[in-house]
Amino acid sequence: MDTFLKAINTGDLAQLLSCFSATSVITDAGRRIKGLQAITQWAEEEFLLPHGTLTATDSRPVCGLPGDTVVEARISSAHHNGRSRLLITAIGDTIAYLKVRADVSADDAPASRPGLGAGTSSSGRGRNGP
Repeated sequence: MDTFLKAINTGDLAQLLSCFSATSVITDAGRRIKGLQAITQWAEEEFLLPHGTLTATDSRPVCGLPGDTVVEARISSAHHNGRSRLLITAIGDTIAYLKVRADVSADDAPASRPGLGAGTSSSGRGRNGP
């Protein structure tokens, strides 16, 4: 997680990609991004080229789901400025799955992994920008 945050905040694409694998998946605003080429494009458009930042304000494991962590964050980018929640599923040091959910309230329950019930869809609402 520290490497991921540092890479985004310093604009280091190589370091960011080292956090993912060829089979990693990101869901962000209803989009499914899979593989390193698609993750590269997502990272450049969402964070790196617009000099975006991601500041973690809280981090906690998801009870009963080994490797899953919920990160409360403030995102500043070309597409979103404000609170967000990230659900990260790690396998070892690699992010296997990352779900970005923008404009969450403190009362919202953590999102679920795909196929596990509620919270698996993303409407993209609350995004600022195009």
